[in-house]
Amino acid sequence: MFLVSSGLSSEIFLWDLKKIGKRSLKYYTLKGHGKNIVSTGVVRKNGLFFSIDSSFSIFKWSMDKFPICFQRKNLEKDKKFIHKNPLKPFPISFDFNGMFFSHGSSNGKTFLFSQQSGKIFKHFSDHFGNVNDISFHPKKKILCSCGNDGSLVVRDY
Repeated sequence: MFLVSSGLSSEIFLWDLKKIGKRSLKYYTLKGHGKNIVSTGVVRKNGLFFSIDSSFSIFKWSMDKFPICFQRKNLEKDKKFIHKNPLKPFPISFDFNGMFFSHGSSNGKTFLFSQQSGKIFKHFSDHFGNVNDISFHPKKKILCSCGNDGSLVVRDY
């Protein structure tokens, strides 16, 4: 079992929680991003985790054979998106079926990506300003988002 963390750097830290209780935790450093990482998230169902940096490069990491082998796949970069505040973290959220992941943006858009291909499946323009959080319904195809505009949006996807 691992904990994924990052900070204002281009590195990701994987903490081996099996070693908890010892004097020091063992961790692994993963490199690949060229800019500061603003969000990471783990998919419990299929052993993947995703990371986004301030240039909006999204990386998919496989934990199948960790720590022996890590496969990194650079997912589609949305070139139309202009990130106004690159150090504002926009959390990544995952559906419970292992099909999609989503993140918000500083321009009011919510993006829904395929976990398999990494391509944008849909995007929604529901908010004005930052989309601060996104959550998937555990069983139905419902996505909730909230933003700085004070609205909570509940929609089918």
